[in-house]
Amino acid sequence: MRLQLPPRNQKSSSSKPSARRAPQYKPDGRVQPPYLSSIVAASRTTAYEDNPLVDGSTIGIVIATFTGPVAAVIVTRWVDKLRDAEKRKIEVFRSMMRSRRLPLSADYVGALNLVAVEFHGRNKVMSALKELMNHFDDGYGVNKTLDELKAANDKSDALRTSLLSAMATTLGYRFEQMEIHRGGYAPQGWGVELDEQAISRRGLSELLSGRRTLPVTVVTAAPDPVAQGNAQQQVSPFPPKPG
Repeated sequence: MRLQLPPRNQKSSSSKPSARRAPQYKPDGRVQPPYLSSIVAASRTTAYEDNPLVDGSTIGIVIATFTGPVAAVIVTRWVDKLRDAEKRKIEVFRSMMRSRRLPLSADYVGALNLVAVEFHGRNKVMSALKELMNHFDDGYGVNKTLDELKAANDKSDALRTSLLSAMATTLGYRFEQMEIHRGGYAPQGWGVELDEQAISRRGLSELLSGRRTLPVTVVTAAPDPVAQGNAQQQVSPFPPKPG
């Protein structure tokens, strides 16, 4: 027994002919075929259905690709700026600690003048610096006695110690104020040499300005008999008398 299959192209008698799509018009007035519109719409729908994150992650990747290097450069420059500022603070602190026994040295004075620049915004440091500067203005003067100058020097040492302690705390160092005050080393000969240089400069300045005279003493040497005899022998044309 053989089965007969219906032909492939045979349509059901109950099926109705499909309605013909109306032509679509483009903005420029040209006619777009119906089948082309279906293909374009299907391609767009398929693209978004196959990649549901195309409008989120893809855009994020594109943005990160362009902004990532720029952000990395900005962050690197910011970190380098902070590192350089910290390095300058440490250098100022090291200079002052190195020469804290010689407060009149150029190294110490130069570092002290940079504290207001490098530690700007650090309230404890700036407060200690302001107190020290006010003491320099009020504690010293021409009309001060020796006892007053000695008391001013002692207070200066205490204020300088407070300033170094505040700077150490800001930079993360743990130093006791007594350790800063008593620490450090400076040979006694350095102090003597500085005092002698100061005395010499002061005396030379007074001499050149006419406030001091230069003492001059004329010294006459005693005659030498041997030298006088030799001189007579060389000068006299006559021979000496027999003895």
